[in-house]
Amino acid sequence: MGRILCKTHGASGVVHVSSDIAADMKKDAGRLQMFRYDIDWLGDGLPDISYFVSADIAKQSGLPEPGDTPFDPDFEEAHAAVFGGLVHVCEKCFDEYLNRTALPARPGRHAASAFHDPERIEVTPIMTTVQYPSLAAAFQAHPVRIADWGYMRCREADLAASGVVFFDDVEDPGTCRRAAFTGRSGNLIVLTIDVASMRDVVLFASDSRIDTNRMWRDALPVEWSGWIEAFEIVYFGKPT
Repeated sequence: MGRILCKTHGASGVVHVSSDIAADMKKDAGRLQMFRYDIDWLGDGLPDISYFVSADIAKQSGLPEPGDTPFDPDFEEAHAAVFGGLVHVCEKCFDEYLNRTALPARPGRHAASAFHDPERIEVTPIMTTVQYPSLAAAFQAHPVRIADWGYMRCREADLAASGVVFFDDVEDPGTCRRAAFTGRSGNLIVLTIDVASMRDVVLFASDSRIDTNRMWRDALPVEWSGWIEAFEIVYFGKPT
């Protein structure tokens, strides 16, 4: 989900890892032992997202070792303290890290590095928010498919007070107001207010899956993450 800026590879995909893995990626001596936790959000038996957690943190947090099938969303929610604390790293840097030889598991410590280059990778979970003047401009910059994930009970004025810029658009069967902007990981978010039929309701759509407060917070720009507490939010639970 989303994109990340890496000093070595430029724009790259995002991988979700525990913080000790992210720190260890900056070193040049082997790699930590880790587990990959696949989550099946859609219920089709296929992984929709993968989380990488070091063996040490998995053991300390009571996470079971993963099996051959993905876990369901309830597992992710049950261990939100772990998965919610993951950080985003460059996908290409992570692929290079996986090619190292795994170090023996030693709880609480791992081999020291003879070389330490803090500039080797750039761990940047937050990107600058870009607002677009039209839906066409948004899709030109982000040629992706988006889905409606839910709505917030609020007004345009409430969001405009946060700095969101809306523009006029057309939505079957009539006019609407929209806002389009990038989220904290470079994902595209589109807000829609149907002027004719929806009062005090703002639909939100994105190319990132959003069906929990944590996912919505992770998708939003940091400066607008307070919406989670400020407004009532209803999630559809599946793409529409």
